[in-house]
Amino acid sequence: MFDFLGVRRITRLKNKQRNVGSYSRRITSEEREYAAGIFDEDITKVEAFLGWDRADWRFDAAVSAAA
Repeated sequence: MFDFLGVRRITRLKNKQRNVGSYSRRITSEEREYAAGIFDEDITKVEAFLGWDRADWRFDAAVSAAA
């Protein structure tokens, strides 16, 4: 990551896991669609900034219904 960012390496880091745990249930398609609406503008900005296609980050109701 340091090389990718072009910054000096820091060698004395300890990894910490955050927001790790099990969930009581899977996210519903309605919840996923709601969250997708919240993040859609951010995904568009990331795509423009990086020049990457992040279509796989976007909600697809047809795929979600099939899953």
